[in-house]
Amino acid sequence: MPDFAIERGCAGLVCGVDEAGRGPLAGPVYAAAVILNPARRINGLADSKILAPERRGQLAERIKERAIAWSVASASVEEIDRLNIFHAAMLAMRTGRPVKMTYGREESFFGHVHRHPAWMRYEHGANRDGRLVYVKATIVLDGGAYASSSRAVCLNAASTAVGPYRCPSARVEAILGHKGALAASVYKVTIGRTARMHDQEVGATMGVNTWAAFAGSDEKAVVDGDFAMRESELQAVLRALRRAGIDIVAIHHHMAEEQPRILFLHYWGVGKAEDLARGLRSALDLTRDSASSR
Repeated sequence: MPDFAIERGCAGLVCGVDEAGRGPLAGPVYAAAVILNPARRINGLADSKILAPERRGQLAERIKERAIAWSVASASVEEIDRLNIFHAAMLAMRTGRPVKMTYGREESFFGHVHRHPAWMRYEHGANRDGRLVYVKATIVLDGGAYASSSRAVCLNAASTAVGPYRCPSARVEAILGHKGALAASVYKVTIGRTARMHDQEVGATMGVNTWAAFAGSDEKAVVDGDFAMRESELQAVLRALRRAGIDIVAIHHHMAEEQPRILFLHYWGVGKAEDLARGLRSALDLTRDSASSR
């Protein structure tokens, strides 16, 4: 029977949550939550796996009667098949009701599968017994259209990089990027910014953008492009690019009377493709509204 030790150590209520189900081949998945009442204890509560079915049914009715609050939600076979078992269970837990097929935007972030293309490079080391002794991983993720959720996707990729294994040493680098396009052996990434001219918003399609064009190989690459930044960001961007060994070719204007004032910087760099990309990323992180890309 629960001793309520956790509840005694907390200032507020404690809610227990669990899920059960066998997936799309055998039936729906259920998520349940309960807040037990320390003042109305229930004798016989234990791990449901060691209780007889009849006893579980009796205790379920007792829980409904004595608990402060309880709820059961489910995801159907069709929803599990579409979402997969993990996301269906998570969505049932977060919404507290049977899962519907059409989400609102906030619900989509709770339970939908957002697929972010990724480039992954792994190196594993093992001893003679076959035990994993180290993992070195580099993961480059495309931020995709869901810019606000991309950092969480990047964190998930990094935190699960070793997989379900014990490993005494792990070095994992996860890099979040923007999708580009390959044409004539040149890979180009364009990242839009916004400004206003004559009371109209202008953005990437009007040339207010940072872009980078890569060519060559992973070990010996060249990059050149244009960097769009607010005037207040210029010095920080210059320092970041020069620290990365990227040369500055020109600083100039493309527009007049825009708000805020936008400066453009032409640059050129030679080195490993990964190092050049990291340098550009460090400069891009210093700008405020470079989330959109094409």
